[in-house]
Amino acid sequence: MSETISIIVPVYNTEKYLKRCVDSILNQVYNDLEILLIDDGSTDGSGAICDQYAEQDKRVRAIHTPNGGVAAARNTGLDAATGEYVSFIDSDDWITSDMYVLLHKLFQEYKPDLITLCKAVIATEEGFPVPFTCPSRPIYLQGPYPAIDFWKEYLDQEPLLTMVVWGKLCRRSFFGDRRFAVGQFYEDTLFLPEFYLACKTILCLPGNYYYYFQRPDSLIHEPLTPEKYCQFFDSRLHKINTFYDRGLVDLPYTFDCVLIQGLLKLFEYAYWRLDEDGRRKWLREFDKRYIWFTDQKWTTQNGRTKWERTRRGYW
Repeated sequence: MSETISIIVPVYNTEKYLKRCVDSILNQVYNDLEILLIDDGSTDGSGAICDQYAEQDKRVRAIHTPNGGVAAARNTGLDAATGEYVSFIDSDDWITSDMYVLLHKLFQEYKPDLITLCKAVIATEEGFPVPFTCPSRPIYLQGPYPAIDFWKEYLDQEPLLTMVVWGKLCRRSFFGDRRFAVGQFYEDTLFLPEFYLACKTILCLPGNYYYYFQRPDSLIHEPLTPEKYCQFFDSRLHKINTFYDRGLVDLPYTFDCVLIQGLLKLFEYAYWRLDEDGRRKWLREFDKRYIWFTDQKWTTQNGRTKWERTRRGYW
């Protein structure tokens, strides 16, 4: 049975990579697609490329908006989508031609709430035309599995595909009123915990279908400013508390405990690049998060010892 898949592609100043992305979508074996190119106020030629594709292929819609960030662009796409299913792709990434035919087939066979790829292939500039690849940490579940098993994997190891919205397929009706937090750097981490908790069954598709392109000028590779640090920290706390507040106290929290410890140490590097006024401001923000985190009950989960406060004298 043919059902339309709405593919939402936020676009911002990626004219160098956009055609590769869109061509990989247009070349899908599964043909019943609605491709929403959301031009998020690009200042290069990306908007014109979106319009060209919309003129050439009736499956493509170009939507131009003022720059509001990737979360706002994804929300615009969700509001405009009309397909039975929704999927996200970043505009500098690309996919294999069989990805959506396989995802749709699995949806028809197992009827899960969500399908996610097990891993992505990480590609860099140096590898063109054959990209350098290394597998991301895979999700070992295939399924369909009860979502509780997926959460255990997510909280214990956090494979790459559990913390991003791309590389997934879901019924559009399942989104309901759920939307991404606008103005946040780590909108995926803020969005996904509640989304996962709403799922009863999740299926993981093994194989290399999604190419996750790492470019040095992307947002994720910008220096970690104090503001970004605090938003990153808060997004992890939101994630872990979302599960803990639902009574899931018997699940492992290994990955996040290690990550947040690293974030606490990483703050020092950003801190010393500030002037005296900046240090006073962000020290308060740092302390607030440090004290709050170390006071959480789940920091002692599974036999772990609550951390000693070891802030150096110059903080």
